[in-house]
Amino acid sequence: MKAATARADGSWLLVDIPLLYETGVQSEFHRVIVVGCPRATQLKRLNIERGLALELAERIMASQLAIGVKTQQADHVIWNDSTVCNLDGQSELLAAWLKQHCG
Repeated sequence: MKAATARADGSWLLVDIPLLYETGVQSEFHRVIVVGCPRATQLKRLNIERGLALELAERIMASQLAIGVKTQQADHVIWNDSTVCNLDGQSELLAAWLKQHCG
């Protein structure tokens, strides 16, 4: 679905944009949800779980705004430093809140 179509018919459109704030397009969205974790967790995930060289992972992270800056600008924050089950639970709570408050 295109963003213009979602706007026209009132549908929800979820977009995953890792560099949203860095590209300056956050004003195009009604709500911004940041999924964050501590720097050490992010570095470990990039290096070990995704197989990126440590130096590349550090360069990628250096090109991004600090997570503290992103969370301050976000409408909602999901903190992802635990289990997938915990992440799912937070996501479900936020989805229920959004449905209740945003139609």
